[in-house]
Amino acid sequence: MIKDESRTAEIESVCHTTLGWMLFRCSSLGEKEERIRAAIGHLNRATQIDDTNGQSWYYLGRCYSALRDVNSVLLLLTHITVYIFMI
Repeated sequence: MIKDESRTAEIESVCHTTLGWMLFRCSSLGEKEERIRAAIGHLNRATQIDDTNGQSWYYLGRCYSALRDVNSVLLLLTHITVYIFMI
């Protein structure tokens, strides 16, 4: 990542979102479960930096769903629903 004043939270969040989605989608980057777990790490980081980025939340849900991690999907949906109603 960029280590100077041009690095904003928005840029860092978008970078993590993009890396996460690339890992999820690109089979040439390694074994599927390993890629998805790495993608989840990047997407979690993206949502920590900017919790208003719906695309990060959507991709994160897709990753959990691909791993058939129903509990994480439900927790994610609960978090998103609470956030939406707090706005």
